[in-house]
Amino acid sequence: IEPATKAGYKFNGIKYNDIVIVEKEGNLQMGNALKAITEDNVTITPTWVANTYTVTIDDNDNDNQIVISPLSTTVTYGKKTNINGFSVNRIGYSLTGLYDSTNTGATQYFDAFGNATTEWDKDADTTLYAQWKANTYTVKFDTTGGGELDDATWEYGTAYKAEQPSARTGYEFVGWKTDDGKTFNKYDSISNLTTINGRTVTLTAIWEPKSYILDYTCGERGIAQQPEMTARDISYGAPYTFWNGDVCHRDGYEFNGWTIF
Repeated sequence: IEPATKAGYKFNGIKYNDIVIVEKEGNLQMGNALKAITEDNVTITPTWVANTYTVTIDDNDNDNQIVISPLSTTVTYGKKTNINGFSVNRIGYSLTGLYDSTNTGATQYFDAFGNATTEWDKDADTTLYAQWKANTYTVKFDTTGGGELDDATWEYGTAYKAEQPSARTGYEFVGWKTDDGKTFNKYDSISNLTTINGRTVTLTAIWEPKSYILDYTCGERGIAQQPEMTARDISYGAPYTFWNGDVCHRDGYEFNGWTIF
């Protein structure tokens, strides 16, 4: 007898009340068959054994920074078979699962932890593909005296240009720095501040005091007493000592200070 076929299964013989009538190789057990057909309303049942298949895992990326273990597993047709000891690591990304293609809408067979999500329905050894999602993190902006900025949500692997805070009196905004000392100028694109999904990082504004030129003049009919009395650079917020009254002279008058205009 030619053994029957069924996708995903091996023929395991035909039985009548647990008595083998046809062996799994297709051999007819005549004595048992004759006994079965002498009875009324005989029901004979083919039996099947589910096939097992090898599943190979493709990490679906070429950056050589992905560690997936194991890279293959054995599944049983028609059953959910978890992957024992499954572990995965990719910097800045989280695994969403293992799928039968790299395309959107592919069928998921395992979740990010190696747990089966679908009964195995492929009747051949198969390659499944990892699909990934970039980790996201929250960026807070400490403007240190500038105008406030809203928090932002950034994705690992994507570069962003941070919004610049509004003016701070006496200072020029030059960029941002992280808590671990990384610095970015105000025109830089910023990326990958953390690899950890859901983490919060802070960018702190970097300001430089504005510079001013202070030009001395002894005023109407005043006479400079020092030829080196010239303009001087000063920085906002920095301590500064003005020239004293000895640098200017005016007949009939006593020096009374400086006026800034």
